[in-house]
Amino acid sequence: MDALMRLIIYGTLSLLALILGIDTHIGSGLATSESSAVADMIAVLDDSGLRSDAHMARSVLRSSRFRKSRFFDWLNAFSEARGYDFAFYAYTPILSSRRVFLGDNYWRQDAYGRASVTVHELAHVRRHERRAMRGIPRSSDEVEAYRYQYQTYRAIGIGSYGIGSDVYWDMMYGIRDYVVPAYPEYAERKDVAEALYVMRLAE
Repeated sequence: MDALMRLIIYGTLSLLALILGIDTHIGSGLATSESSAVADMIAVLDDSGLRSDAHMARSVLRSSRFRKSRFFDWLNAFSEARGYDFAFYAYTPILSSRRVFLGDNYWRQDAYGRASVTVHELAHVRRHERRAMRGIPRSSDEVEAYRYQYQTYRAIGIGSYGIGSDVYWDMMYGIRDYVVPAYPEYAERKDVAEALYVMRLAE
């Protein structure tokens, strides 16, 4: 009986792990309205002069590799209902070369905020395509993605207030947590220094 119970428990856990792995690494496709919102975001990239990002985003959209995860959308809703900010916009799985998962917070942003989030994820994609280890280690992966997002945010037009401000501040937290430890000189840049000051006051 003990052996049967263990078999049932381990079998159930293995099945749940398989389902979770499929959902967070394969996921499901976008609805028509969501694909239309992505197309609007791509138009912002074009208008911002970020042609290579727009081209890559179109390729990802055409190949249905912009995806959704039910688990991460549930986790986002669960966290927010309890007063926690999960802040899940999008992610590129560590071992993925081209899948980009878009979360609930992504759709809540305007097209400019979505554009900035997208260039961050496309930086992951480019890095994964060049490296056998793809997104490992994740910390280095995030450093480069935040550096590229920072490099492009002015062209896209997001800022600390108004257009894309939520994304701007989350980017600056990423600059603080990932980029500044690796590249301390970033802390001396005027916009970063001002953001770091505001974040210190808020803590």
